[in-house]
Amino acid sequence: MDNAEEREAVLMLYLGLAQGKGRRLCGRWLPITAADLEAGHVTIDEDAVRWYAGLQKPMPGVVYEYQQQRGTTEIIKPGKYVALWPNNEDRMRWSAETRAIEARIAADRREKKETTADPMEEHAKALRAVYWKLTGGARTQFLARLVYLITARRPKGW
Repeated sequence: MDNAEEREAVLMLYLGLAQGKGRRLCGRWLPITAADLEAGHVTIDEDAVRWYAGLQKPMPGVVYEYQQQRGTTEIIKPGKYVALWPNNEDRMRWSAETRAIEARIAADRREKKETTADPMEEHAKALRAVYWKLTGGARTQFLARLVYLITARRPKGW
């Protein structure tokens, strides 16, 4: 177990979402000082940016205070809201970058879904149209005939 003496407070500025290793969606967090927060200006050193998948994902530009193990980058959850980053232009830029990433991911998911469509869908569409034009017992006969056509003859090699 860790003691309170082994912890230190760290201010973390949320920069938005990004895809980490293995295309996993992660939050980009930058450790900052109270002076950075007060000045509203920080230079983003990509080597200092931390990638966390398990922390909350607020809107970009939010500053949280986390406890971390002294001498490590291991965050102890949950964090405490501190402030909103004072530089509005930075917040808008980070939000736009995050929205662009989210839109690209959504487009990739739609494309994957479309390319992995059911090969039987075209046939099913035509059969569905015929089925819904029928009424009552004719629907049951149609389904029985369809099952018979599919199962009556076993393909060669089965």
